[in-house]
Amino acid sequence: MNRIALIFGIVFISATITSCGGDSSGSGSSGTAAPLFAGTVSMSSGIAEPDVTFKNPAGELLTATIDDKGRFSLPSAIQGERFLMRADLGNSNYLYSIAHLSQATNNRQNIHSYTDLVARTWFADLGLDINSVFASGAGISNFPDADEIATIDANIQAIVSDVLEVYGLTDVTLSNADYEATDTGIDRFLNENPVIIKNNRATIIVNDPQTNMQSIAVNRVALQTTFGETDTTPPQQPQSLRALGASLTEVSLAWSITSDNIAIATYNVYRDGDLISHTPFPVYRDSGLTPDTEYSYTIVAQDEAGNSSSPSVAAIGRVLNAPDTDAPDMPSSITIEAATQSVDLFWSHSNIGDLVRFEVTRTGDGVITREVTSTRFNDITVASGTEYCYSIVAVDASGNPSEPNPTKCITTSGATIDTAPQTSTVDTIEMAQSSITGSEGNIVIAYVNRVGDNMGEISIDYIVTAGTATADEDYIAADGTLVWADGDIVAKRIEVELLGDDIEEENETLSIVLTNTSVNAVVTQTTTTVIISDN
Repeated sequence: MNRIALIFGIVFISATITSCGGDSSGSGSSGTAAPLFAGTVSMSSGIAEPDVTFKNPAGELLTATIDDKGRFSLPSAIQGERFLMRADLGNSNYLYSIAHLSQATNNRQNIHSYTDLVARTWFADLGLDINSVFASGAGISNFPDADEIATIDANIQAIVSDVLEVYGLTDVTLSNADYEATDTGIDRFLNENPVIIKNNRATIIVNDPQTNMQSIAVNRVALQTTFGETDTTPPQQPQSLRALGASLTEVSLAWSITSDNIAIATYNVYRDGDLISHTPFPVYRDSGLTPDTEYSYTIVAQDEAGNSSSPSVAAIGRVLNAPDTDAPDMPSSITIEAATQSVDLFWSHSNIGDLVRFEVTRTGDGVITREVTSTRFNDITVASGTEYCYSIVAVDASGNPSEPNPTKCITTSGATIDTAPQTSTVDTIEMAQSSITGSEGNIVIAYVNRVGDNMGEISIDYIVTAGTATADEDYIAADGTLVWADGDIVAKRIEVELLGDDIEEENETLSIVLTNTSVNAVVTQTTTTVIISDN
């Protein structure tokens, strides 16, 4: 089974409508035709049943078929303007969404883990279990209005606004945007950054597509928390900030994921009291620094409502005087826990203050590597009833890896869901950044992403070409080949060394260009422009 792409058991070419309740829910006997209603179902682990079920306030049921791209629609006249929708993930797990139809055309409401959180939150605030509400033969007497749902939806999307920006999705609304379940665009974001609900508590895992760094935006928040209310509680103070020399011109920062009563939206990074950047992930690399100089760093966490934490305890960092080649100790005391759709790993380390990250690799069904800054990891790209094996490597600021721990395996609970693979076997290769800036005497890093089914080995060549910059005077000319193994989704790095000189000059440019891809892949964004700033 494909571990990332959305999977369906049966492929349907056209949507069909089935009435499961009273006569009034089928042909629309009132004579008033409701507008077209459509959406997309999205879940990385797959959908067990090929239908979406709708329940209106009167308790009547409709079903619509899901096609091979996750799409569904109600193209004929139907009775009612409000629906609670459900998609079946198997093993008594479901995704919900709440739809309100208007008289405008092309009404859309998608079904995914974020719409599921919206719906579950609203019913939980009333002390109601959404599964019981849907399964009951009675009607839905307490049905939310459109404004209530829109407020909750907007506040939840605000939590991941910075993460959406990293994925290039700055002007989308996840609940009703038009997309297909093909692990690209919005669907890729949903697969990589899902909401996980366990024991009536919500967790939102977020992943950086460029570095595979994982963080937690919402950490086991009770569903009774009303995302629609104004949040005035600031996050907790960030802890365990490390400022470690990474090279002769760079300092790497890493810290522990911070807690909040609802959510952490971003971290603000300060150097010597000045705000220099913000990031939704608990790691930052500060470059272009001066040797033999101390820098004082603090981190301030900010929640979805704009409340700020107190600054972290300051960490003093300075660049390295000489390259560091000493490997750190390996992680120890590893424990592992599994549910139907997630695996949790916990471990310890003898000297975490010297580390920037841990790399967690899952083997057996293809290699997946994620990075974290603390001693825990949550794998959300797993299927039920399947064995997964993991190893962990500690990495210091200079990139020196430890020996990996002995591999540990576990089988997720629940029955295996029988799903068929996506029909497409062609992946997309793309430059993650359209442009990057680096200063003379430093190394710039461009990331290249693989997007799609992740099936089979793919490769692509790259070459560094001159713009206004001159090879071997302003930069070191380079070329090479990037290779992804079967199942590998890790972004590949291209490093370009920029040369320094004593000449005062304007900014110069060069280009990193992708070319000559393998036959089972296509290239979308081929070029990253590097802007060289003068020192």
